[in-house]
Amino acid sequence: MRQVSGSISVVVVGVCVIAVFSSVAVAQASTTYFGQSQDPASRAYRPKTLQVAGEGSFAVENMHWSFWGRRSARGRGIGAQDDCEPDCATGTFHRAPARVRLWRPRRKCAHEVWTRMTLTWLHGPPSGIPGESQKRRVQWGLAQFPCE
Repeated sequence: MRQVSGSISVVVVGVCVIAVFSSVAVAQASTTYFGQSQDPASRAYRPKTLQVAGEGSFAVENMHWSFWGRRSARGRGIGAQDDCEPDCATGTFHRAPARVRLWRPRRKCAHEVWTRMTLTWLHGPPSGIPGESQKRRVQWGLAQFPCE
């Protein structure tokens, strides 16, 4: 009887070890990244800051992620938009709370990266920002630059 229970223990431990390594491999294979500054090769997992614009004129800071899955990710942070007055190098950043949804994962640069972002200003957009960012809900295409 002791021989049988010892053999069962070895089998159970072996199955548990295989299950742990399998779940780690699946998690790594299914991880979706954010391509910082529109560059899919410059990827980040659950970043605290989303560098949305390639030239640095728009970011979402202090991100807190409520969900990060295979098909979408959701979180909140502070949107920071440069007014580019008189130019983007010397402009002023205007900030406001925002909700972010990342979606449409695609394979780029040998990794899954988000290719779409929807930003919703929680209390309306900050005053003083130009163009499309004045809307309450704004969508971006992400990971637009080719891999190097």
